[in-house]
Amino acid sequence: MRSQVELTFGADGAPERVNLPGAWLDAERVGLAPSRFEYATTGVTHYLALHDIVMRDGEIRVNGDAPIRQTDLRRKITFLPAGVPVAGWTDPLPRPNSFVAIHFDAAAIPAPLQGSANFDDPAVYFQDRGLCETLAKLDRAMSRDEPMLGLLAESLCDVAIVEFALWRGKPQPSPRRAPTLAPGQVARVREFIAANLNAPLTLSDLSGVAGLSKFHFVRAFKAAVGRTPYQDVLHMRLTVARRQLGADAALADVAAQTGFTSAAQLRRSLRQHPGLDQG
Repeated sequence: MRSQVELTFGADGAPERVNLPGAWLDAERVGLAPSRFEYATTGVTHYLALHDIVMRDGEIRVNGDAPIRQTDLRRKITFLPAGVPVAGWTDPLPRPNSFVAIHFDAAAIPAPLQGSANFDDPAVYFQDRGLCETLAKLDRAMSRDEPMLGLLAESLCDVAIVEFALWRGKPQPSPRRAPTLAPGQVARVREFIAANLNAPLTLSDLSGVAGLSKFHFVRAFKAAVGRTPYQDVLHMRLTVARRQLGADAALADVAAQTGFTSAAQLRRSLRQHPGLDQG
């Protein structure tokens, strides 16, 4: 992890972590042990987190300023710029407390939004419906055995970074309109997916084939195809899986050949998306 927040617990146990490292950002989900803990860190990267924590008491101190005390952090978001020290402690109530966080370099911010003033200062325990929904999707994805979790998480992290850059109604640089994808570009991307059906794919892989930045690629691809890149990859994998299963191939073999981590994950995806391979 680039800048994992170290949590110090007593004797009651350690947190449960799920980490997804990437090229310019890392995502982590932390399920907290039911005991008081402390933390202190100075991140080398930006930090954006959604909390689902209720506590008896606790405080956070950012950049040496006066402590901030809140006990109900459900659907609260915190952003800390790189290099800002933070310290605090939490005494959680006995419930499933957790947080999901993105640690990202400046290179993860789309070029048109790198001048956003939102990346300059800390913002502790704020609320924003759209950003909260995006981070909650990331939290759910990292809580379950989702197919192509890396690609899905990367997509959600990118959206969250853009939404935070545009948060609070401050004057922001206007994002440039994404270029459209020509039919030949769409064809090349789909040929690449088909040739790497059983391999882990990233947005950087797919956008590189199209010759676009990944931020422009996601919007341009959805405009051209009607699905996000993640949805389209899942669509192609389920289409091939159904075809092979119809020819009496073994479920485990089909799962391995179409990029699913297990037969159980493929079976669940087929059940959850019965019409995704249509159209």
